Amino acid sequence: PMYNLITLAFHLVNAYLIYLFIYKVNHRPGFAALVSLTFSVSAMYSEATLWSAGRPESMVFTFMLAALLPFCGSKARIDEPDAGQPTAQTLSLRQWVLVFVFTFLALGTKETWILLPGLAFLFVWFVRGFSFMQSLRATWPLFVTVALYLFYFVGLPMITGSAPFTAYARVGLAEGLNKFCFLIFKYCGFGSSFTGAVWQYIVVFIALAAVLYRLLKTKNMLGLWGLGWMIVTIGITLPIFHAPGRYNYLPLVGFWIFVISFFDYELKWIRERFKVNKKVLVGFAASFLVFYTAQQAIM
Repeated sequence: PMYNLITLAFHLVNAYLIYLFIYKVNHRPGFAALVSLTFSVSAMYSEATLWSAGRPESMVFTFMLAALLPFCGSKARIDEPDAGQPTAQTLSLRQWVLVFVFTFLALGTKETWILLPGLAFLFVWFVRGFSFMQSLRATWPLFVTVALYLFYFVGLPMITGSAPFTAYARVGLAEGLNKFCFLIFKYCGFGSSFTGAVWQYIVVFIALAAVLYRLLKTKNMLGLWGLGWMIVTIGITLPIFHAPGRYNYLPLVGFWIFVISFFDYELKWIRERFKVNKKVLVGFAASFLVFYTAQQAIM
């Protein structure tokens, strides 16, 4: 049926946009292709690619990533040691037109679009290397748009006594914490073993703290941004008591950006520190990714 083809087409476009976005960031085609491939073949969001009800997930991501592309800026590699400090830079009028065209398309697709300003701000701050205030000046129109959106669709209904579109959300700290830790286990391939035990919560937060420490220590800003993407896109679904598999679509983008970037840095460190043959490390990493993908498909 045509609607299935359209849904699949959006997913294929997203795979290309991920490749294009990552390539514009670091000009490493192999790295960009690996991030795109690992995300594209994941079985954890099959509803978003097979069901028409899941199409908004892939559609909103298409428009969000298209709106983020102009913020990639120049083609200079971000990891060049002699690149110097970035200077204040604003988008051109043409670029802002493109940003807002895709922003309003995302706005009309799914409420998850409200994460776009934060993701853009963190990208400019972490990955592009601008200061906090420069990053804020570069993205403030998006924050204004979100503020107006929330006032009209949430604030006004609450003032007038009607139910806003967020009324279906059930905010519960214990349920949200349990769901967050479960998803981290699931993304790491251990979802079936999660029972909600206290030690599992501790493991999740120790692991995240350790990863965050390594990202900061190695100045892996792309990986840090990917981790931030994963956490905020998981966070927006936590108030929903039962989130279907299609809600994994957006978090897994950040997950794979973070994972591939993290291991890219760490395997390079292992190779230099212990003089391990590069082919051995590449073979190990490739085998692990194949095993992980197969496991997720089976589970």
